[in-house]
Amino acid sequence: MQRLALIFAVFVFSVAATLSPASAQSSDGMVQVEDIVIEGNRRVAESTIRSYLPVQVGDRVTQGALSIALQRLFETDLFKDIDIALAGSTLQVTVLENPIINRVNIEGNDVLKDERLLEVLDIAPRRVYTRELALAGSQRLLDIYQASGRYAAVVEPQIIELSDNRVDLAFVVDEGPLIKISSISFVGNDTFPDRVLKRAVSSSEAKWWAIFSSTDKYDESRLDYDVRLLRQFYLARGYADINVSRVRGGLLPDRTGFAVTFILEEGKRYRVADINIASEIENIDIESLKSSFSFGDDGWYDV
Repeated sequence: MQRLALIFAVFVFSVAATLSPASAQSSDGMVQVEDIVIEGNRRVAESTIRSYLPVQVGDRVTQGALSIALQRLFETDLFKDIDIALAGSTLQVTVLENPIINRVNIEGNDVLKDERLLEVLDIAPRRVYTRELALAGSQRLLDIYQASGRYAAVVEPQIIELSDNRVDLAFVVDEGPLIKISSISFVGNDTFPDRVLKRAVSSSEAKWWAIFSSTDKYDESRLDYDVRLLRQFYLARGYADINVSRVRGGLLPDRTGFAVTFILEEGKRYRVADINIASEIENIDIESLKSSFSFGDDGWYDV
């Protein structure tokens, strides 16, 4: 009888031990977190990681809800890899830290100097390295090269792994040739020929003998200015409805130059037939005001 009682007691204890790990999980699938264990961090303090976690000891969570915690930690850009899992009522967080940048170098550049490029990069040593950071830096360098007329430039970020989870970050540059404007053309100009309109803009086509010219460099800002110059050219000659737009310069297939095209809608040409002035100010000499407006002998509208 005593032996039977002992067997029964062992059976009850065994069942209780089996059920205890699940006792923290409720019927709705939620688990109450009783402990948080963080592993893998070397540089980032445990307190810092805990501050980013939206889960604290005592919270009731589901496995699916942990994806939010995972996202929060990745958004810090501190970690290359993160694993978050529930082991019973213990939340286990395992991280692999992103490396720290030891040094930043520019290689292969000749036309643009290191000082200028590093200032544009704005990536300092001791910053956390991420692939996104390197790609964004490459794009900033490409932008400054394109602004200098080098649209064939190529920038490739490379890292050299060092001890203690550090890296040297190098941007390898192929500056490429200076690409200039090969041709400037106009569409819709029924009144003025291309040769006249080319003299009205500030940009120019590349000529072999104009080696010191800067106006033949492809420059988006200058071409926008040329649109305004063309509009003013037409307005000064009576074309009040002139509309000028520019087709974005096309890089030639052999990447040796740009073809620039301006599209014009000239509209009608207006002549000033009469000038009427209305004033609510007393003692104003209307005729004297009229005489201050001059549209030349031909009377073409000119703003």
